[in-house]
Amino acid sequence: MRYPISTFKNPRGDASRIGTFLIAIALILLSAPPVHASIIGKPANNLGLVGYWSFNEGSGSVAGDFSGNRNSGTIEGNVTWTTGVRGSALMFGGGDSDVSIPGFNQTLTGGGTIVAWIYATSPLGSCGGVVFSRGSASNTGINAGSCGNSTKMGYHWNENGVGGGGFFSPGGAPTIPLNQWVLLVLVGEPTQATLYAYSQTEQYSYVDGQTLGSPLIDALRIGQDGTGGGRAFTGKIDEVRIYSRALPASEVMNQYKYGAARINASSATLQNGSSLTSGLVGYWTMDGADVTTSVLDKSGNGNNGGFIGGATSSAKVIGKLGQALNFNGSNQYVTTASTFSNQISSSNTLTLSGWAKISPGSFGGIGGLRVDIDGAGAFYMYLGVGGDGKWRQE
Repeated sequence: MRYPISTFKNPRGDASRIGTFLIAIALILLSAPPVHASIIGKPANNLGLVGYWSFNEGSGSVAGDFSGNRNSGTIEGNVTWTTGVRGSALMFGGGDSDVSIPGFNQTLTGGGTIVAWIYATSPLGSCGGVVFSRGSASNTGINAGSCGNSTKMGYHWNENGVGGGGFFSPGGAPTIPLNQWVLLVLVGEPTQATLYAYSQTEQYSYVDGQTLGSPLIDALRIGQDGTGGGRAFTGKIDEVRIYSRALPASEVMNQYKYGAARINASSATLQNGSSLTSGLVGYWTMDGADVTTSVLDKSGNGNNGGFIGGATSSAKVIGKLGQALNFNGSNQYVTTASTFSNQISSSNTLTLSGWAKISPGSFGGIGGLRVDIDGAGAFYMYLGVGGDGKWRQE
């Protein structure tokens, strides 16, 4: 007798396509009050996102790109895994240490944005590269320690490129504090750059009026500026994003609040006093550190799942919270071993929850979340029975 939990597998075994889903799942034996959204914050807007390195893998020598453009980076030199703003991060030891992303190639026409959370652990140097492209046509990136003042944020934008640009160390730029998480954001537009440094002690921005062109960003590095280690950053870096548009101040603040809600926060704080862990028997986050060749169960009950119908490495995408898995709607699902029955019986009251993003026009037949309680009974949630896009359960 088997007791699998399957994510978005067709529960009635017919040949209907279900569609493509992104999901993180929790199974709770008793219902619990919701977490308030004000505690978690609003996720970042992914419009125009051309590069996203969350560093949530937690191990290995590859940093995946979760923008959908698949420009993964190679971790080089004195770089180690550590805790981050959200999940894991990378600790850079200075010198010739970085994440090298040679495949990245984007021209930021009319504006662009570079985002990174940093935690500087030693005094900043001159021109320290945080996210930097010393490329084939121009140089563009964020400096932690500008080329004119080692305590302030500086930047390059289209230096040596066509249509304006250069390297800039404005006197009014934000000062970067040490030993705390700081969100650095560089927004480049045709006639100005806006520099943001948001931390728990200060939220500061500065507008630098300059004639800036449209830089080509290639030969991208995170952790140094590509000169061979002389302009490196020492400390933690997390949640690096590049956008092909200029983010407004409201979106920059959203990104700060979304990360700041997790800095030094305990699980109890994030749950806002709820009992979400009470009765929790299965929790599959789909985050990078929790997806290896298996999909790990973070409830503490060891109900790890196997990914059926493909490799987990090709299914990883940006999720609602952290990473998600992309299911093809045909033959892909996650299933656990029969030992899952040790935590579930047909007499229990169940709560099954998960985030899902459905591809347009993908409804057909039956889609849903399924938990088999015993050989004869099951608990289902369906998406789009008959193609109508509505929820049902039985």
